[in-house]
Amino acid sequence: MRNAWRRSRGAGLSSHDGPKTPAASPPEGSAPGLGRPGAGAVDAAVRTLRDPATIRARCAAITAHVADGRSAHFALDRTKLGAVADRIATLTRTRFPDLKIPYHSRWRHFEAGGIDRKAELDAKLAGRSAIATARARIDLALVSVLLDAGAGPDWRYREAESGQSFGRSEGLGVASFRAFLAGRFSSDPGDPCRVDAAALLKLDAAALADIFQVRADNPLVGLDGRAALMNRLGEALRAQPQTFTSIGQPGHLFDALTHHPHAPRLHHHHPQPAPLHHHVRRLSHPRRAAGVPSAASGRAGWSSTVFRWVMRGRTRPRAARAPAPAGCLSTSSASG
Repeated sequence: MRNAWRRSRGAGLSSHDGPKTPAASPPEGSAPGLGRPGAGAVDAAVRTLRDPATIRARCAAITAHVADGRSAHFALDRTKLGAVADRIATLTRTRFPDLKIPYHSRWRHFEAGGIDRKAELDAKLAGRSAIATARARIDLALVSVLLDAGAGPDWRYREAESGQSFGRSEGLGVASFRAFLAGRFSSDPGDPCRVDAAALLKLDAAALADIFQVRADNPLVGLDGRAALMNRLGEALRAQPQTFTSIGQPGHLFDALTHHPHAPRLHHHHPQPAPLHHHVRRLSHPRRAAGVPSAASGRAGWSSTVFRWVMRGRTRPRAARAPAPAGCLSTSSASG
């Protein structure tokens, strides 16, 4: 903890106060007074923020702030921690006796109602290389997560394919999944299973109302805000063709992550020029294309972790949430 304290102090942070910005000295690699740090300074700042010591120090600061009774929104009762730990362990072993616990992610919402929608997506993506498939899956996950805000208690989505009805995050997830397969986020009718800037910029509240089955008797909270967010995403993608190519496809985050200067290289995987970067043809050995390991291989390494995050196979649907025990961590109505 002493090392964590020293390192956090070096980043201009205090372990007893609320979050503060680093000291206002000119960053390395930038001209004084210009206010734009150089690449070296940005990399150093990112490394500091990612450092486990920095994370632990900031978490300790927040915990101390709440424990001291200075938070207007939370209260911490340490006497309940043992009971909470026992309850979590019991619940975990009941739901997952083999302890093979699926990632909690947007992909769990796509399994709502016990339906393997990933298999349907895989069928739609058949014929693409492993890298193109990864891009498409990132497209889906990113736009689906951004569309997932509070739906309100009265909204439901009825899935024609299953005949089931879903609310809240599960409903928003299934609705965005169906919209993705239908090409609602793509401007190319020949390539419906993608997201691109042109389609996002054209999305308005009326289009989203159609996607989410919004009616007078089925209201969805924040429809205009969701449409505005999709438009801003389209603007951001179009403004960075060097990363997201000329079509503005968010799935090219895969390329940016696996070719970051601090990331291990995927051998023989070379980004193509922007107009050619999006490809759907199958390579000879798709899971080995560009040196990408199979999602099921279990091999360690940063690049395989990125790939597994996108290519993760289906696991059991997430069980319903159980209420948390009273008294351990409470929130006031002012917390929002």
